[in-house]
Parts: sequence; C-alpha cells; structure tokens
Amino acid sequence: MCEAMNTIHILQHAPKEEPGLISEWAAVNNREIRTIHVYRNEELPDPESIPSLILLGGTMNIYQHRDHPWLIPEKQMLARYVETGSSIFGICLGGQLLADVLGAKVTQNPVNEIGWFPVNFTSEARSYFPHLPESLTVLHWHGDTFALPKDSIRLAESEGCAEQGFLWNQRILGLQFHPEASPASIAQPADRPVEEPSKFVQDISVRIAGYHRYSSQVKTVFFALLDTLFSR
Repeated sequence: MCEAMNTIHILQHAPKEEPGLISEWAAVNNREIRTIHVYRNEELPDPESIPSLILLGGTMNIYQHRDHPWLIPEKQMLARYVETGSSIFGICLGGQLLADVLGAKVTQNPVNEIGWFPVNFTSEARSYFPHLPESLTVLHWHGDTFALPKDSIRLAESEGCAEQGFLWNQRILGLQFHPEASPASIAQPADRPVEEPSKFVQDISVRIAGYHRYSSQVKTVFFALLDTLFSR
C-alpha cells in the first residue's frame, strides 16, 4: 500500500475532541494517521490527494461561522471531497457537516443526549455492515442532529434522537453518536456547558460506569465498521 493510500487524514475541531479509538485501530491495521487541527487554522488537505478522511466531533454547531470562521473553508473542501469518490467518515459534528454538505438540514434535537444509551440499527444498516447487532449501547454527546441526506441509507435511531446515522453512496458514513470514545471522552470538558442529569443526560459517575460496561463491545463493532468502510 503506497504512503498516500495508507494514511487516514483526520480533521479535529476542538482540543478535547481527539481520535480516541481511531488511533488504536490505525495502529492495529498498520495505517498512518495525520491529524489536522482545523480550529487552529491548519492547512486543509487537498481532496484530490487523500483517499480516506475522518471528521471528529466538536463543541460548536455547524452554522457558527461568526465564532468559528474555519467552518466555511472546511465545508467548501468537503463539498469538493464528496465528488472524488473517496471514503469519508463523520462523527457527531463531523456527521452533521457531511449531512449539511449533502443538502440535508441540521437542527436542534428535541433533547440533549449525553451518556450511554442504546441505538437500534436498521435492517439496511445490518445488510451493508453484517457485523452490526440489532442494538448497541454507545456514548452520546450532542444537542443538534441531522436529517437524512437524499438517497442515503438510514442506519440507526435512539429513543432520544430519530437519526443516529446514514450511509450515502456506500462510501460516506455519518454517525451522531461517539464510537471512538476513550476514557477521556466521558469527562466534562471546560468548554462544554454542564447539563443537569435527566432522562437523556447522565452525570459523570454514570458515564464512567457506562464506559467500563459497554466500551469493549463498542470497540469490536467500531473496528469492524472501519474495516468495512476503508477497505473499499
């Protein structure tokens, strides 16, 4: 595998929103990763030269152009990337950015969803990704959500959020939840507002317990998902 094909480019949108388990998957598969900190205005990659791209989450909303002006050139780059035929994977904010570029609306979810809650995968999702179970308890941390882009496959839902994932043209995958979660992911970053515990918001002790209970199964499913998407 040539160097370019072997490299996964990752766009990071905030200091605490790190690759997490993606780094471990890359090491297991002898893949290099190059992380681009777009919030620091680091140079965006050329869509024509990178076959694999991952977009991480972030504390901002996709429409906060005034507060985060780097969102505009990133969206422009993603629009060009969609035309290349390469694989893209977006997590939370990353999935919302992909949905927006593909013409779908991104809006406030009816509730904030923070903590470990089940997602139910559709039959279409399990047909394309045979390793997926019918249900999986995963980490959520979002207040916005996306509508399904036109001609995409609906992948999953949760009780608190109707759209938890989509697959477009068999190569662009957007998820609302956080399968890359590491122990650091469950903390309360200083740049995120503290939410009062509720039906869909867990406090830190419950999130820690959830990580120890669910992370092993999530890791297995997540690695198989990455294998499928980036082996095409």
